[in-house]
This record gives sequence, structure tokens and C-alpha cells, in this order.
Amino acid sequence: MGLEVAWAPSPAPWELQRQIGDDSVDFGLAVLSRWPIISARVWRLPIGGGVDLARIALGVDLQTPGGPLPVLTTHLSALRDGSWLRQRQVAVLGEALRTLDAGSRRSIVTGDLNATPDADEVRALTGGTSTPHVGMRFVDAWAQTRPAELGRTLDPANPHVSGDVPSGRIDYVLAAAGGAEARGRVRSTELVGVEPVDGVMASDHYGVLARLRC
Repeated sequence: MGLEVAWAPSPAPWELQRQIGDDSVDFGLAVLSRWPIISARVWRLPIGGGVDLARIALGVDLQTPGGPLPVLTTHLSALRDGSWLRQRQVAVLGEALRTLDAGSRRSIVTGDLNATPDADEVRALTGGTSTPHVGMRFVDAWAQTRPAELGRTLDPANPHVSGDVPSGRIDYVLAAAGGAEARGRVRSTELVGVEPVDGVMASDHYGVLARLRC
């Protein structure tokens, strides 16, 4: 695709390999960018018991026409009763963001947080909780541009989603709310990957496309 790539493999891919029956497949996080990736760093997140996988966050600095842009992407615990664990993971994201952002208040956070917007772990990022949060407040791009729409990214209408999985919006693009650039930073959002291509759905989750002004 002609894009810059930062790739961070999962430190424990074997559970997903077992689930799909193929130990040759790797798993991890990636950032693809039209702009140069100046640097990349990986943070290990706390993990729980059972089949919960090792979790990481990947942070990069992009050299954009408007200057350096810190981007952090992650995939939090999928444990059904794991809000306590995801809150611990978000606390580590806070440490990562303080290092990555370095006071610029320009950071973008993306990923599958495995939690709906009213969950404490998400509210810790968006400033909706009185409990200690990450030290920065982020604007939920979907909520800012489409506040009346559910925007389910995990939807039983998707044939890859099993019937016992609760539906909801659990995938996010979050933009730092501090600084002079905050007003009007999020221009639009939409779901992508909601229709099959040649009979195949791209994922069990729909994607979130956000257009940001940097």
C-alpha cells in the first residue's frame, strides 16, 4: 500500500493460534501511516487469568505536515467481567501517554477497548469519572460527531459475531482535548467494513473511520 508501518507482535499469540487451529499465524498491533514514523515503542499491559491474552500498547510519533503527532493504539482485555483489569490497563496507557505526548496535548488513541462508552475504563480516558484517570482528557470522535447514533462496532448482524456476545460500540478513535487545536479537531466519523466484499466480512468488528484536523 506504500505506507509506513510500525508493527508490535503479541508476546503471547498461542491462545489465538489455538482458537483458529493455525500456529503459523502471528498476532499483534500495527500503525500504518502516510507520513514518516519517527519512532515506535511498546508497553506491556497487565493481564488476567484464564484465556485472556497478553496485552500491549504500541505508541508512535508521526512526522505530519503540522509537526510531530503522537499516536497510541491498543487492544484491552476481552474478559466479560474484566472492567477491573481494563482499568489497570488504562492506567498503564496513562503512563505511556505521558511519555509519548510529552505535554503536547495532541495525542490520538485508537483501538479495541472491549468496553462501551459508559464503562469506567473508557470514562477514565474521556474525563467522565472522578476516579484517577490518565492525566489527559480525550474526545470520543464518534460521540462528538454522531451523539444520537449507537455506532455498534460489535454487532450480531455480523456473521462473525456469536449470538451470546453483547453488542455495542467498543472500538474507538480518541483525540486529546487539550490545547488550542482541540476545537473542531474531529471533522467526521463513520463505520467501515459493514458490508461483505465477495461474500466475506473483513472482521468480527466494524471499523471506525475518523477524519481529524491536525
